[in-house]
Amino acid sequence: MTDWTKQARAAEDLTPRIVQSENRLFFEFATARRAEGIDFPWWDRPTDLIAFTDWLRRDDVPDFFDADQGWTFDAARRADRLYFRQGDLDTGEVFITLSVDRTDFMARFEAVLAVSLGEQLDRDLRPSSGA
Repeated sequence: MTDWTKQARAAEDLTPRIVQSENRLFFEFATARRAEGIDFPWWDRPTDLIAFTDWLRRDDVPDFFDADQGWTFDAARRADRLYFRQGDLDTGEVFITLSVDRTDFMARFEAVLAVSLGEQLDRDLRPSSGA
């Protein structure tokens, strides 16, 4: 099996974004100019982020995978980098594969969680520091 992370393009400014309406959460990763990104169409509640958030914060877990209604998302960590891939489950097409420095991405991720979800943060989504 080929290591899909070798096909990733570096996206050092990749930043998570959360927009929450009354009925739905919209979650994505995008570069500063929004030229490249990954969206999560089936993660539309804060609780949908729990498994991925847990994976991001831990070192002792295997690569992450999720799929729903034709959408696929893979995440991997190799040394000090995170790798993300989005594709189509039905066709096998890969839409995008990006990598980012883990420390920088995690700082942005934790900040976005705290600001975007505020008081609605589920206990399992709270930053590791307990804030």
